[in-house]
Amino acid sequence: MMRMFQIVIFRLLFALTLGLLPLDVFARTGIGQTTGFLAGFCHPIGGADHLLTMFAVGLWAAQTGGRAVWAIPAVFVGLMVCGGILGVSGIFLPFVELSILTSVLILGLMIAAEFCVNSGELI
Repeated sequence: MMRMFQIVIFRLLFALTLGLLPLDVFARTGIGQTTGFLAGFCHPIGGADHLLTMFAVGLWAAQTGGRAVWAIPAVFVGLMVCGGILGVSGIFLPFVELSILTSVLILGLMIAAEFCVNSGELI
């Protein structure tokens, strides 16, 4: 029974992984290679706005402490995955780069103001 469950889970995850692999992902830089899976996958790592946002999320989580140390970055990564799925699906979201820049500014203000969420409210 357990072996059958493992096979079903494996097949489901495998199918989900294949479904998420895009045939063509467009990075927004316009410099060098901007199409293909690798360009789209590496885009968040190469942009200063993305790196600053990721750094700020980690810093804010560490500053908050408790469960937030893992919960805030986990939610951030989950939302990034959702955004990637929307992008792969071809759904157009306006002002994406402006939203990323705004999130850097807001996270910076939250860090400076030492804004903390109640870690007891985090799942």
